Amino acid sequence: MMFGLAHGLTFALSALLWLLIAAWNTRAAALGMGYAAVGALNFTAYAAYVASALTLGHLGDRMGFKRPLAWALLGLAAVLLSGFFWHAPWMLFVSACGINVFYGYFYPTLEGLLSRMEKAEGVHPYS
Repeated sequence: MMFGLAHGLTFALSALLWLLIAAWNTRAAALGMGYAAVGALNFTAYAAYVASALTLGHLGDRMGFKRPLAWALLGLAAVLLSGFFWHAPWMLFVSACGINVFYGYFYPTLEGLLSRMEKAEGVHPYS
């Protein structure tokens, strides 16, 4: 049951990320940002994702998985609210980086939680 919930959450948040990327790129075009600026926006956002995955992704192994994931989801909710205030390019940069910092933390932590649950259930990781 828990595996289904975790995979459902991952699917829903992955779809949300895809929609958010489309939203900030569309908003960037509406603000008159050129192709190079939109590329810089996406590059900066994904650099934040990589930095977050490399620095925060292992925290679940140290602190446990469930409570930090709950705090991360609350942080995502706060960052998502900033989408209502995208009136300048710098706001897009801050919001996109904040969103991707969450995802850079979320995916490695959730995978760690799932692998720990699989190990407890006796599921072989390569099956």
